Amino acid sequence: MSIWNVLEISPTEEISIIKKAYAKKLKIYHPEDDTEGYQILREAYDSALKAANNKQYNLENEKQNISNIIETSEDRKKITQNNKFNIVDNSIDENIKTEKLIEDSLKKIGQIYDDYFERIKIENWKEVLNGDIMWNIDAKEIVSRRILNFLIDHRFVPKNIWKFLNRNFYWDEQETYLYSISPFDFVNFLFKQISKDRGIQHSYLNDKNIADYDKYFSLREQAVNALNENNLTEAKHFISLAYEICDNDPELLCIRGEYHLKTKNRKMAKYDFEDASEINPNDMDVKLYQALIYYKFNEIKNTIRICNLILGDVPDDFEARLLLGKCYLKQEKWHKANITFLENLKLKPNNIETRKCIRLVNDHWYIYLQRNPWNLLVRYNLKKSYSALGEYSNIRKMKFKFVDLYFLFTSLVRLFSYIMFILLAVGICIASHGVLLIGILISLYFKKKKRARY
Repeated sequence: MSIWNVLEISPTEEISIIKKAYAKKLKIYHPEDDTEGYQILREAYDSALKAANNKQYNLENEKQNISNIIETSEDRKKITQNNKFNIVDNSIDENIKTEKLIEDSLKKIGQIYDDYFERIKIENWKEVLNGDIMWNIDAKEIVSRRILNFLIDHRFVPKNIWKFLNRNFYWDEQETYLYSISPFDFVNFLFKQISKDRGIQHSYLNDKNIADYDKYFSLREQAVNALNENNLTEAKHFISLAYEICDNDPELLCIRGEYHLKTKNRKMAKYDFEDASEINPNDMDVKLYQALIYYKFNEIKNTIRICNLILGDVPDDFEARLLLGKCYLKQEKWHKANITFLENLKLKPNNIETRKCIRLVNDHWYIYLQRNPWNLLVRYNLKKSYSALGEYSNIRKMKFKFVDLYFLFTSLVRLFSYIMFILLAVGICIASHGVLLIGILISLYFKKKKRARY
């Protein structure tokens, strides 16, 4: 199917026609409802724009055709003037309508942001951005820039909302452009929020007595940045200021626990983590945050303990099982790590990090098999892992070779030598004990005979 059939228009180099066709089709192939259909539409739209930019209409031929139809210069003048006024009027009306649409949308976003408990509800953001504003291609590009400018000074929204905005505006595909129009620190913050890494959560606060949520989040963010830079004095300062505003935020307690771990005060860190868990015992996100902090400080036993607690309540928790597998890797418990990662692969077959960890286990086992080719258990597990990853060529490489027979022969000789050595040692022990027993019996016999004389 050609790009023009997808857009349902005739081949054209008019960008405005292409954009209108794309906007019309977007109502049918919405990115959240039909991902595959949207991908096809997007590729067709991009290809059509590229074709339009590479070629231009022959404007001179068009003017000549128009002049042949219009017989008099006076008629030409009237028609030209009328068309010009109509185009200008329509353009002005369209621009006014678009600008009003943009202003209304941004006003609603501002109202949502001002109310913290409305701000953290993703459905409010969806309601604004799924409206008519998103079907106007030109307006959408303007809205993207205006929202970015708004977020520079109003950045404290939950991570899931950042990801939703990115799905609408494709910020992750515009890295160079964003760095050219926005502050460096803000763009770094944006990409951190839309990444897969865990961000600080906003949804745990239910204290309506906080006067300024943005001030509190700013202090909390500065505390985290200071910890990452290992500036413990500043971290302690910002944690104290944030704690004065809100003392029942489990995220802040975990941040303070991380500070205590950095200052090697494990007892206080333990208390902070326990207090964070007591606020909401069923909150697996807080427990996972604690496990990540323990893992960061190489406290593997505590990390494993918390991961097992999470998996006890939520057996299919992907992040907890992934972290548990990494702990087994550090402990060099290869078999346990492999089982853990293979279970995760069933949940997310294309997860890059899981597949990378499985390959680490496979590499270790492959090297081990070079020295111990007849370890059938390791060979079986390695084949199973290769099969799960779809790496069937590696399975074919595992066939027994002549060198493996040499290793088998040397292993059997070594085993035979061990057995002979053990048998010889046992024989010597038995023989030495037999001689000793005979000596004891003879000495007892002569002692008894000597007594009988007397």
